Amino acid sequence: MPVTYSSYLKIDELLALQQPLSDGPEHDEMLFIVIHQVYELWFKQMLHETRHLMQALAISQYARQVFIKTFRNADIARLENRADQE
Repeated sequence: MPVTYSSYLKIDELLALQQPLSDGPEHDEMLFIVIHQVYELWFKQMLHETRHLMQALAISQYARQVFIKTFRNADIARLENRADQE
């Protein structure tokens, strides 16, 4: 079976994770769930980048990669801060 965008990213499983619990459901509950799940995914990516950064620092021959990963983490943090202000 060929790999597709949807199968690679497991879109069906991802979209099934948003399950409001209120009786309504409240209109904003879905927004709350999606935003906070996205925050968790960004945090996971930041941890991934940080682990890679720590490995690069331990080897110390990847200075360029260290800077790239550091700035990527900073970009992610800026996106999160921007979303918090909206």
